[in-house]
Parts: sequence; C-alpha cells; structure tokens
Amino acid sequence: MPGCEVVDPVSTPEAPPVLSRPAVPDTLRLGDAAGMRISVRVSDPQSIGDAGSVRFAVFLEGNPVPVFEDTLRDDGTGGDILPRDGEHTGRISGADIGGRAGRYRVGFLAVPQAGDVLDTLFAGFHAVEGASGSAPVIFEVNVPDSLSKEDLGSVRFSVRTEDPDGAEDIDSVFCDVYPPFQPQPAVRLGLAKSPGNGQPQYAEFGYDGDLNGVIAISGSYTFRFQARDRAGLLSLPRVAIVAITLPNQPPVLSEPSVPDTVSRRNSDPILLSVRATDPQGPADIRRVYFNTIKPDGAPSAGNPFSLYDDGTNGDVTAADGVYSRAIMISTSNMLGDYRFDFYAEDLAGEVSGALTRIITVTDQIPE
Repeated sequence: MPGCEVVDPVSTPEAPPVLSRPAVPDTLRLGDAAGMRISVRVSDPQSIGDAGSVRFAVFLEGNPVPVFEDTLRDDGTGGDILPRDGEHTGRISGADIGGRAGRYRVGFLAVPQAGDVLDTLFAGFHAVEGASGSAPVIFEVNVPDSLSKEDLGSVRFSVRTEDPDGAEDIDSVFCDVYPPFQPQPAVRLGLAKSPGNGQPQYAEFGYDGDLNGVIAISGSYTFRFQARDRAGLLSLPRVAIVAITLPNQPPVLSEPSVPDTVSRRNSDPILLSVRATDPQGPADIRRVYFNTIKPDGAPSAGNPFSLYDDGTNGDVTAADGVYSRAIMISTSNMLGDYRFDFYAEDLAGEVSGALTRIITVTDQIPE
C-alpha cells in the first residue's frame, strides 16, 4: 500500500556492544612474572563479529600515550575461563609496562570488524616494587608476660620484622589491644621504627607509653601485632597474651532521681533512679539496689529492692548506666520520713558507699 513499508517481524537492527564490569586488581607487583589478570564484560559478543576484537591499552597516569596494548580473549585460553561467555580476559605484567612503578589506567575498547571503536571503559591500578606475596614478616615479639597497676604508666615492648624487598619497604607496625573476652580492640597502638641495625632486610619497631587510659580491668589481654609495607600488604599477625592485675575498686553512685515528698493518696507509680559506674567498667557491676527504713525505724520487709538497667520495671533506656525502679505508695503506708539507702555491688563483692535520700510520705490530696 502507498505510504506503508513492511518490516521483518523476527529481526531487529544490530545493537552495538556495551562494555561493563571491568575487573582490574588494585595493585600490580612489578616483580611478579605472572602479572595480573584483567577482564571486561561485553553485552553482546556476537555484535563485534568474528573479525572484531576487544582490546585494552595501558596508560601511565598523566600520559595520553599507551605504554602497552593487547587483545583480550573470550576463547577459553590465556586465562579466560569460559569461551564465548562475554567475559573477555587478558593479562598485564611488570615487564609489559617497562617495570616502572606508579599509577596506571587501563582502557578497554570494543573494536568491531569495521575498525571503529564502539565503546570505551577505563579502570585504574597501582604498580609497586617487589614480587607477589612479598608481605613483611614479624619474626620476634618482646612483650612483658604480666603487668601490674604500677607498670602501666610506662609500658615497653618491641617487635622485629623483615621484608623480602628490604627493611625500607616496611611502612608501619601496629598493635591492637583486646580486653578480656572482648571481640573488638580497645585501642590501636602505633610502634615507632628504631634506628637501623646494620641488617638491610630487618627492622625493629618499639612502643614506650602510658596504658592507664586503655587498661580498665584485670585479666588476660591480647596484644595483636601486624606490619604493613609501602604497597599496603600486611604481615600475618603475631599475638602475645599479657596478664594484667589491677587493684579492685568499688562502684560509685551518682545522679539520684528521688522525689522529696509523695502523697499516699497518689496512685501513680513513683520512679526512683541512680547512675552507677565502676572503675573496672560497667560489666563489673553485679547489682544495684536500695534498702528502706520506715518512719518508725524498722527496715522494710522487702529489703533489698533491686534496680534495673535493662529497660524493664520502669527503667527507660537499657544499658545506659542509669538503674531504675518504679514503686507504689498506698494508703496503708505509714506517714513520715522514709530513708532510702542506695548501693552498688561489683563482681568481687565490693560495695559502694551508701547514697541516702529521704522521702516524706504525706496525706495531702494530689493537685
């Protein structure tokens, strides 16, 4: 019919290939003869054609002229895993880029049979000296077996390290200090490099400092050491266990929230709270409680009354160090002054000094 055209319903115009998912390792070790594997995905491998290709070019950062070019494979050879799966694979070695350290970019190019580049994608990597696996090694750790309170002001320890690329390649050594039964370190300590010892592959690092702000409770502490080289490679960790003995100190109570006067005609709960801290840490607090002395001098039959820091029994926020309890005053309560003595007890059985408050129970009608 005039003005109409017939389109083949089972064929579509050929779409150009699209590059995605570049896989380039962060670091190339120049001394690694095998180099590093790189790859890129092509959305439609057939659109390139049998005579087309996916290529890559390597550029030293800041230089528009490539230092190395090659073709990627999708035939199951040369490091490629599955043929014709769209994942095109190649390899770059230190020799390919002239053995020069620095920052590089890899440009991936989809080049069809006609020769015009249809898509380009870039990724970067860092070329560094040394061979693969040449991370530093910590071969000696000198740490005291035990420390007392008197020792914490000036703690000294040291480690000896080596690196296949020489002692100058070791960038830093650090120590993570784990308190007893804790999965996270309390602090990371940096060690200072000691003067050279005449052996170019060895280096010694030491620490001399005050750990009073780090060590809070007695027990076995884990000192975990690692060395890092200039390429960011980490040594295997070396661990030392240090027994630390501190004198126990009792908990301390503060910030009481207790009303001065209540009416026994008031049926609403009355919230009592107090903050409890412990020099050895909150985990050392076994319990917080109060005893009540009635106006006639007799102790309450329910003594002691527990306070809570678990979000129940009137406690507002769990594990915030504020221990609370909601109490009720009834019309049967004796009128007069009630003495409330608050205490905290730690795991060693040490008890804080009493924190005392007076609540006067009246018969006034609440407003």
